[in-house]
Amino acid sequence: MKTATIVAMLALLGCGCTREHTPPPSSDTVAALSSQERAWTKAFKNRDRNALNTILADEFIFTDDEGHVYDKAQYVAAVMDVIRVDSYAVDDTRVESFGDTGVVTGRWTGKMSIDGKDASGSFRFTDTFVKRNGQWQVVASQDTRIAASQSQ
Repeated sequence: MKTATIVAMLALLGCGCTREHTPPPSSDTVAALSSQERAWTKAFKNRDRNALNTILADEFIFTDDEGHVYDKAQYVAAVMDVIRVDSYAVDDTRVESFGDTGVVTGRWTGKMSIDGKDASGSFRFTDTFVKRNGQWQVVASQDTRIAASQSQ
């Protein structure tokens, strides 16, 4: 029994030593994903349906800061009819890529309303992109509201 435990522990340790590390994304990939992220935030603010439909994949899923999940049609409808962005800034972004999958994280801070009620604040976001036919599209996004005391 003791021998089996030692062998299992050595096998687990060996897995950690030989694990492949993902190289950092190329500068072209970082630029392309950053550009798509900026295009999306601009389309969101300007209620640009055509841009949103291009940037968001058909199977896009959005999870908001209250845990509600929206598909692409529901998200675009909300942007067009319910959400109004007056101003925003994006900072603290980080871009990673794993082949044809990219992840952009950051902080979105803005003045906005939802259904006419103030919803301004700062949010941490994680956006997942997939590259198809040479174009990056968002397949999933999740926002978490940052408490006012932590938004500095």
